[in-house]
Amino acid sequence: MFLNAITMTYLDIYIDHYIKAWHLFIISFIGGIITNFIFSYIYPEMTSVGGSPAIFVLLGLICIMYSRL
Repeated sequence: MFLNAITMTYLDIYIDHYIKAWHLFIISFIGGIITNFIFSYIYPEMTSVGGSPAIFVLLGLICIMYSRL
């Protein structure tokens, strides 16, 4: 949980210069929902995967933004 909070803080500081907050929220929200649907399809007995999918969505966004520079 602590590592997730630190990662989210870093990602927010890094991405804040490039993208508006509500865009960031929408990307994280939709990415988290899609990831949770995929995990629930693969592992139907699982009820939640926590906030890690949203962090991985943001890390993927950083990779995409960095590759376009």
